[in-house]
Amino acid sequence: MEYNCAYNPNLNIIEVSTYGTANMTALLAMQDSIFGLCLQKKSANILVDHSATNASLLTMDDVSAISCSTVSLKDTLRMRKCANVVAEDLQFGFVRAWELMIEFIGFTDIETRIFKNRDEAVEWLKAGF
Repeated sequence: MEYNCAYNPNLNIIEVSTYGTANMTALLAMQDSIFGLCLQKKSANILVDHSATNASLLTMDDVSAISCSTVSLKDTLRMRKCANVVAEDLQFGFVRAWELMIEFIGFTDIETRIFKNRDEAVEWLKAGF
C-alpha cells in the first residue's frame, strides 16, 4: 500500500489517500504521518480516503493493532473529526471496526464518520464539532 498525506491550508484538513493493497507496515506509517501533522496543526480535522485501497489481506488482528496505536496517541487527536471515505463493503467493515475498537478502548474525544463520497466527507469536516 502507498499513501499520500498532506495538510490542506484552505480547508484546515489533513488529507490522506491510500491505494494499492493494504498492509500493516504502510498503515502504521500512514498513522505516524497523520500524527506528525496533527502535532503541527492543532485544529486540523482529518480526511482519509481508502476508496482506492484493496483491504482483502487485512485481518481483525490488524485492525486491533491499528486501533491500539491510535489510542496510544489520543492526546494528539483529541477534539478532532476524522472522516474516512470508502468504496467497498470490506473497507467499510474494517473502518467501522476501527471506530468501535477505539471507542471501546476509551478514546471518545474524537468524532468519526464513514462516507462513500469525498465531497460529503469534506462538508462534514468543515461543519462545527
